[in-house]
Amino acid sequence: HIPMATDAPKCATKTLHVSTPTGEDIELSCEDETILQLKMRLQSSEQVPEKFRTAPTRALRLVFGTEVLPDDLHLSDPAGPKDGDQLSLIVSLAPCGIYKSEISEVGHGPAADNTWIIASADFTDHGDFTITMEESEITSDDEDEDYDPYENRAAWDHCYRGTVQMDGSDFRMTITSMERKGIFDDKLSHGDELLGKLGHNQVELQLPFAAGGCNSGPGPGLLWITLMQDILGRSAPKWDQRI
Repeated sequence: HIPMATDAPKCATKTLHVSTPTGEDIELSCEDETILQLKMRLQSSEQVPEKFRTAPTRALRLVFGTEVLPDDLHLSDPAGPKDGDQLSLIVSLAPCGIYKSEISEVGHGPAADNTWIIASADFTDHGDFTITMEESEITSDDEDEDYDPYENRAAWDHCYRGTVQMDGSDFRMTITSMERKGIFDDKLSHGDELLGKLGHNQVELQLPFAAGGCNSGPGPGLLWITLMQDILGRSAPKWDQRI
């Protein structure tokens, strides 16, 4: 007997219980769906409190034991919850997704006149961040074929990675690794913190600026800049593709 398509085994139905911080216990019958699909289904249920139904889906977290379940995990995965298991539904106000600076007019960057900046921040579901910055400055240098703008304080690339800790809508970003190209005057190092504020479809970040030294004295150091959420979901630039 050759098995036909209709003979293929189906994913067994399992029952999961989802609890909320306000005491609701929701029973769901589930098959092979992802955690993201399960969260979307929960948001359509009248049993779920309004703040969960109206929150961005990616701000919801389903916790199994002490682990936040990733959105792409299938319930049929052996590593996922089993029939009868209890999950907890919470909302995290941490930034999530890609945020980018508006392209400023050349010569009118936030650091000083005659500067330019492109900045991007990528926040993951698990509380990690990657920030990339490209700065340049218009100078009066003679630029022959051997001219290196990075060695002459005319260009800087920097990348910072680390973890986010929330405090209401404010947050701290602890740097765990960093890469830099160019001449920097600050003493920023691993373990230092940058600050941030979460707004509607935007974040305000306190970032280290190096441009501005050639035309306005030493670089300004830490400055606040607003980055807008990239609703189209375009990828952030990869550090190794930029240097």
